[in-house]
Amino acid sequence: MFLVGLVLRGISFYILYPKFYPEGLQIPLFYLPKILIAIFYTYSWVAILATFYLMRRYYTHQQMAQVYQQAAEKLEKEKLEAELKLLKSQINPHFLFNTLNSLYVLALNNSEHP
Repeated sequence: MFLVGLVLRGISFYILYPKFYPEGLQIPLFYLPKILIAIFYTYSWVAILATFYLMRRYYTHQQMAQVYQQAAEKLEKEKLEAELKLLKSQINPHFLFNTLNSLYVLALNNSEHP
């Protein structure tokens, strides 16, 4: 961080100050408050940009999580429907067998042979 502050102070001192702020050349190159200000400005921008990046990433992650949650709920619903269809298909043959068995018993009870 200190190296970045020194580089920015050097750029300001040798490039920007002679063209735009000649009075700034009176302050020495290695003036600690100016170096700290350069560090603060640089890392303030880094923090702001990192915040925007992380917020965008967070919202993208939340949207993807919501999509995955909806897909999981849809799959769970389809699974329950498939299980229900399976149970219904198992009930129908049993019902048919019981009905035929009941008819058989009624036919035996109504027959003329004891």
